[in-house]
Amino acid sequence: NTARAMALEHALLTRRFELLAEALEDVYHVPYRARLIPGFDGVVEAGRRAGAFGVTISGSGPTLLCFHAPGRGKRIGRAMVRAFAKRRVPARAIPGRIAVKGAYASTLL
Repeated sequence: NTARAMALEHALLTRRFELLAEALEDVYHVPYRARLIPGFDGVVEAGRRAGAFGVTISGSGPTLLCFHAPGRGKRIGRAMVRAFAKRRVPARAIPGRIAVKGAYASTLL
Protein backbone atom coordinates (compact mmCIF):
# COMPACT_ATOMS: atom_id res chain seq x y z
CA ASN A 1 0.00 0.00 0.00
CA THR A 2 2.97 2.33 0.37
CA ALA A 3 3.50 2.04 -3.38
CA ARG A 4 -0.15 3.01 -3.95
CA ALA A 5 0.24 6.03 -1.68
CA MET A 6 3.28 7.12 -3.67
CA ALA A 7 1.39 6.55 -6.92
CA LEU A 8 -1.44 8.74 -5.59
CA GLU A 9 1.00 11.51 -4.72
CA HIS A 10 2.71 11.19 -8.11
CA ALA A 11 -0.60 11.33 -10.00
CA LEU A 12 -1.66 14.48 -8.15
CA LEU A 13 1.70 16.28 -8.31
CA THR A 14 2.23 15.56 -12.00
CA ARG A 15 -1.44 16.10 -12.84
CA ARG A 16 -1.55 12.66 -14.50
CA PHE A 17 -5.06 12.00 -13.30
CA GLU A 18 -5.46 8.92 -15.47
CA LEU A 19 -3.21 7.19 -12.91
CA LEU A 20 -5.62 7.81 -10.03
CA ALA A 21 -7.83 4.76 -10.66
CA GLU A 22 -4.92 2.40 -10.16
CA ALA A 23 -3.43 4.45 -7.32
CA LEU A 24 -6.71 4.19 -5.40
CA GLU A 25 -6.87 0.40 -5.69
CA ASP A 26 -6.25 -1.16 -2.30
CA VAL A 27 -5.59 -4.89 -2.16
CA TYR A 28 -5.82 -5.16 1.63
CA HIS A 29 -8.76 -3.12 2.90
CA VAL A 30 -11.08 -2.41 -0.02
CA PRO A 31 -11.86 -6.05 -0.93
CA TYR A 32 -12.90 -6.77 2.66
CA ARG A 33 -14.82 -3.55 3.26
CA ALA A 34 -16.42 -3.43 -0.19
CA ARG A 35 -18.42 -6.54 0.72
CA LEU A 36 -19.97 -4.56 3.58
CA ILE A 37 -21.24 -1.80 1.25
CA PRO A 38 -24.29 -2.94 -0.76
CA GLY A 39 -23.83 -2.17 -4.45
CA PHE A 40 -20.19 -1.09 -4.07
CA ASP A 41 -19.00 -2.35 -7.46
CA GLY A 42 -21.95 -0.79 -9.28
CA VAL A 43 -21.44 2.55 -7.55
CA VAL A 44 -17.73 2.60 -8.39
CA GLU A 45 -18.53 1.76 -12.01
CA ALA A 46 -21.23 4.45 -12.15
CA GLY A 47 -18.75 7.01 -10.83
CA ARG A 48 -16.12 6.04 -13.39
CA ARG A 49 -18.64 6.05 -16.26
CA ALA A 50 -19.76 9.53 -15.19
CA GLY A 51 -16.18 10.80 -15.33
CA ALA A 52 -14.47 10.08 -12.01
CA PHE A 53 -10.74 9.51 -12.31
CA GLY A 54 -10.95 7.05 -9.43
CA VAL A 55 -13.28 5.95 -6.64
CA THR A 56 -12.42 4.24 -3.35
CA ILE A 57 -13.57 3.76 0.22
CA SER A 58 -12.75 6.60 2.58
CA GLY A 59 -11.29 5.33 5.84
CA SER A 60 -13.03 2.20 7.05
CA GLY A 61 -16.21 3.08 5.12
CA PRO A 62 -18.99 3.27 4.28
CA THR A 63 -18.13 6.67 2.80
CA LEU A 64 -16.79 6.60 -0.76
CA LEU A 65 -14.64 9.30 -2.28
CA CYS A 66 -13.74 10.09 -5.84
CA PHE A 67 -11.38 12.34 -7.72
CA HIS A 68 -12.72 14.21 -10.73
CA ALA A 69 -12.10 17.15 -13.01
CA PRO A 70 -13.47 20.55 -11.95
CA GLY A 71 -17.14 20.95 -12.76
CA ARG A 72 -17.91 17.23 -12.93
CA GLY A 73 -18.65 16.58 -9.26
CA LYS A 74 -22.42 17.06 -9.37
CA ARG A 75 -22.84 14.76 -12.36
CA ILE A 76 -20.64 12.07 -10.81
CA GLY A 77 -22.32 12.42 -7.42
CA ARG A 78 -25.77 12.02 -8.97
CA ALA A 79 -24.65 8.92 -10.87
CA MET A 80 -23.24 7.32 -7.74
CA VAL A 81 -26.34 8.16 -5.66
CA ARG A 82 -28.55 6.66 -8.41
CA ALA A 83 -26.45 3.49 -8.37
CA PHE A 84 -26.96 3.19 -4.61
CA ALA A 85 -30.70 3.85 -5.06
CA LYS A 86 -30.92 0.87 -7.43
CA ARG A 87 -29.87 -1.25 -4.45
CA ARG A 88 -32.27 0.66 -2.16
CA VAL A 89 -29.35 2.14 -0.23
CA PRO A 90 -29.90 5.73 0.91
CA ALA A 91 -26.99 7.94 -0.10
CA ARG A 92 -26.06 11.55 -0.69
CA ALA A 93 -23.18 13.23 -2.47
CA ILE A 94 -21.21 15.81 -0.51
CA PRO A 95 -18.66 17.85 -2.48
CA GLY A 96 -15.24 18.37 -0.96
CA ARG A 97 -11.93 19.90 -1.91
CA ILE A 98 -8.33 18.83 -1.55
CA ALA A 99 -6.53 21.01 0.98
CA VAL A 100 -3.66 22.63 -0.87
CA LYS A 101 -1.80 23.83 2.22
CA GLY A 102 -1.92 20.59 4.23
CA ALA A 103 -1.17 20.41 7.95
CA TYR A 104 0.45 23.38 9.63
CA ALA A 105 1.05 24.83 13.09
CA SER A 106 0.64 28.39 14.32
CA THR A 107 0.88 30.23 17.61
CA LEU A 108 -2.05 31.96 19.23
CA LEU A 109 -0.01 34.68 20.96
